[in-house]
Amino acid sequence: MNNIEWTARLTRVRKLHEDLAGEYFADSLPLKVEVFSDGMREIPPEQFEHLDYREIKTGENWGKLWESGYFRISGVIPEEWRGKNVSLEFNAGGEVLFFDRDKHILCGLTHTCVNAADYRKELFHFPDKVKGGESFVFYAECAANGLLGDEINFGGPGMRCPVGILHKARFGIFRHDVLALKLDLEVLLALFSENSDANRWYKVRSAYQLNGRGLKLMLRIMDEAVRVFDANPENAAAARKVLEKAFAKKALPFSSAVAAVGHAHIDTAWLWPMRESVRKCARTFANQLDLLDRYPSYVFGASQALHYAWVKERYPELFERVKHYVKEGRWELSGAMWVESDCNLPSGESLIRQFFYGKRFFLDEFGIEVKILYLPDAFGYSGALPQIIKKSGCEYFVTQKLSWNDTSKFPYNAFIWRGIDGSSVLSCCPPEDNYNAKLMPDQLNYGEANFSANDICDEFLSLFGVGDGGGGPSSDYVERGLRCADLEGCPKVHFDTAEHFFERLEKHRDELPEWKNELYLQCHRGTFTTQNDVKSGNRRNEQNLIALEGIYSLADSAAVPQKEIDRLWKTLLANQFHDVIPGSSIGEVYQVTAREYREMEQKINQLLENFAADKLNADNEALTLVNTLSFTRKRRITLPEKFSGSDLEWKLNGRTIPLQLDADTGAAFIYLELPPWSITTLHREKKPAVEAVKVPEQAAAAKQLKLENDFMLYEFSPAGTLTRAFDKRYQREVLGKSGGNRLKLYTDNPTDSDAWEIDKFYLENHFEEPEASGEVLFEAGSIYQALTFQLKIGSSHIRQRVILENFSA
Repeated sequence: MNNIEWTARLTRVRKLHEDLAGEYFADSLPLKVEVFSDGMREIPPEQFEHLDYREIKTGENWGKLWESGYFRISGVIPEEWRGKNVSLEFNAGGEVLFFDRDKHILCGLTHTCVNAADYRKELFHFPDKVKGGESFVFYAECAANGLLGDEINFGGPGMRCPVGILHKARFGIFRHDVLALKLDLEVLLALFSENSDANRWYKVRSAYQLNGRGLKLMLRIMDEAVRVFDANPENAAAARKVLEKAFAKKALPFSSAVAAVGHAHIDTAWLWPMRESVRKCARTFANQLDLLDRYPSYVFGASQALHYAWVKERYPELFERVKHYVKEGRWELSGAMWVESDCNLPSGESLIRQFFYGKRFFLDEFGIEVKILYLPDAFGYSGALPQIIKKSGCEYFVTQKLSWNDTSKFPYNAFIWRGIDGSSVLSCCPPEDNYNAKLMPDQLNYGEANFSANDICDEFLSLFGVGDGGGGPSSDYVERGLRCADLEGCPKVHFDTAEHFFERLEKHRDELPEWKNELYLQCHRGTFTTQNDVKSGNRRNEQNLIALEGIYSLADSAAVPQKEIDRLWKTLLANQFHDVIPGSSIGEVYQVTAREYREMEQKINQLLENFAADKLNADNEALTLVNTLSFTRKRRITLPEKFSGSDLEWKLNGRTIPLQLDADTGAAFIYLELPPWSITTLHREKKPAVEAVKVPEQAAAAKQLKLENDFMLYEFSPAGTLTRAFDKRYQREVLGKSGGNRLKLYTDNPTDSDAWEIDKFYLENHFEEPEASGEVLFEAGSIYQALTFQLKIGSSHIRQRVILENFSA
C-alpha cells in the first residue's frame, strides 16, 4: 500500500466516522416543548407542573445569559414504534438538569464545551423498549450559560452554540449500533493520530518486526468495514462484525496498565457565580450515577466536601444514591479539603481548616477517612503542605497543574514530595498532562511515553471526563475505555480508584525520586496581585476568626457559638478556592465575595461584643487587649475612636504607655508588648501625654530625609528611593548599589490572560519612574517617625508614607 492509497483509504474511514453522527435516528418526531422563564429566579421541582408555560419552537430565544428556564417536554410514541429503542435529543442552549414526570432527577445535558470540541451531551435514552401509543412527559431546568459561562467568545467554528435558544428538540428510534460503530472507528482511528509522537506502533515496530504491517492490516480491516457499511445505517452491525478482527488484536506484552478514574473537575466559582456551581454539581452527580448504574466496572471520583454538602442540602435523593456507590467502592471521595483551595495565599491555619472541615464532613457522612489530597488545578503548592497533609491524616497527593509550567518542564510524574519540616507524601502528576482526558489511544500512548517512572512502575493514573459542569465522562468515554482494555497499539485500561493506584505505587516508593520544598508553578504569576481587595479581605477575616476563637476559649463550652463559628470558617474557606482568591474569576464572583467578607466582619464584631457584654465589666476609663497568638506581639495599636484624644494618658501597672497621634489620619496609637495568650487591661487618665515636635526640627529632619532609631539608619532621595540602610548593631551597610524602594512603571500587556499572567519580557518594557512633585513631610513622636513623599508618574500622583517604629529594627 503506497502513501497515496494509504491517505485515500484513511480519509474514507474518517469521513464515515464523521458522517455516522447524522445517522443515529432511523425516524424522529418533534417534541412539544413549553418554557417558563422568570429571569434568574430558581424554582424547586415540586412547583414545575404548576408553572405558566408557553410553547416554544426550535430557533426561538427563551432567556439571556445567566437566566434560568423551566421546560415541560412531552410527546406520544407512535404505535408502529412498538418494541423499538427510543431516544430524545434536546439542546436548549445551556446546561440542563433533566427530570421525569415524578420530578426524579435523570441526568444532566449540556450544549457545548470549549475543552472538548466534540463534546455535546444532548441525548437521553429511554431505559426500556417502548410499547407504542404511550405518552411521556419530562421536565428540564436549564441555565442559560455554557460550561464556561458565555462561551460564544470561546473556541472556533462548530464549538459556538448561543445560550438561551432552543436548538434541538426531537425524539425517535435510535440506532445504538450506529453509535457503537462510530465509537469503534473513533478508537481505531486514534491509533493513526498524526499528532501523537508517542504512538506505540511507530516507536516499537523494529523491535517487533512489524515494519508497519500492524497499521496496514488495521487500515485494511477498517476499509473493509466501510465497504460492508455501504452508506446504509442498517448495515452497522455487519460493519462492526468486521471490526471485531481489529479488536481481537491484543496489547503488546510490555504495555503499561492505566488506572482510569472518571473525573469531573468542577470549579467552585470561576466564569460563573458560585450559586451556579450548586446546579453544576447536581447535573454532574446525576450523570455519573446513571453511568454507575449502567456500567458495572465503572469508577468515578469527586473531591471538595462543599460540593457534597450542596447536593445533600438541595438534592437529597441524589446524595443518598451517592452514598450507596461510595459504600460499594465505585464512587471515590478523592479530595480531603473543603474546596480545592489555593495553596499560596491562605494562611497555614486556613489550610489546616480546609482539611479539618473537609475530612470531618466525609467521615461524618460516609464513614470514610479520605487519604488523598486532590488538587489538580491549584496554582502552586507551599513547601509547608506535606507536613499539613500528613498531620491531617492523608498519605497521597495528586496534582496536574505543574505540567503547565512555561519555563521548565517539571521532571516527575510519580515522586516523593518532602516538605520544609521533612514530612513526605507519595505524589502523582498524571502523565497525560490533562485532567479532562478522553481515554483515546493517542492520549494514552502519550501518557505512557511521558510517564517519568515508566521504567519503575508499569501503571499510570488517568483522570478522564469533562469538568466544570460537563457532567464528567459521558457514556462515550466509558465505551472507549472498554475498547482499550486490551488492544494492540495502546496501554491497557482498567477502571479503578486513585487510592488503589497509590497503594500499588507505594511498593515502588524506595525507587522513586524526591522533590524538596515548594512545588512552584511557573505560570499564572499575575494571580499574586490581581483582585487585591479579596486578598486583603481574606487575611483580615483569617485573623479575625482566629482571634474570635481565642477569645471564646475563655468562655464555658456551652457559651461558645460553635455553629456560627463553623459557618464563618466555611464561608471563608469557600472563597479560598483556587479561582476566587487568586483573582481569576469574573466580576460577579467578587461582588458576592466582598459582600460575604463585610458580613463576616460584622458578625465577628457582634460575637465579640456579645462576649464582652457577658464576660467583662464595663469601664469607660479602661481598655482590655487580648493577644490570642502563641508569641509575643510587639506592635503599635490603634485606639478606638472614642479613646483617640490627645489629652489622655494610658497606664499599665502604674507605668505610662507611649502614645502618639497620627499626623496623617488623626488616629491615636499606643505601643505595647503583649505576652502570648494574654489579657492586658490599661487605664487612662486625663492628662496631656503627647509632646509636640518643634517645627524647626521637623524641617531639618525632612531636609535630611532620614529615619533612624537605635537599630537602623535609613536615608532616602526626594523621590522616595532608599539610598542607604545602615545596621547600627553590626556597623555595616546592608543595601546594594541599586538602592531600594524604587517604584517603576512597566507596560503590562501579556500575550494571554491578563488577570493571570505576567510575561517574563515585561522587564523589557520599562516605562518610567516617579519624580518628586511636592515637599517631603516629616513627623516624629514617642512611637514612630515617618516620611511622606509626594510623587508623580505620567498623569498619576502617588503619596507614599514610610514609617519606622522607635522600638524595632
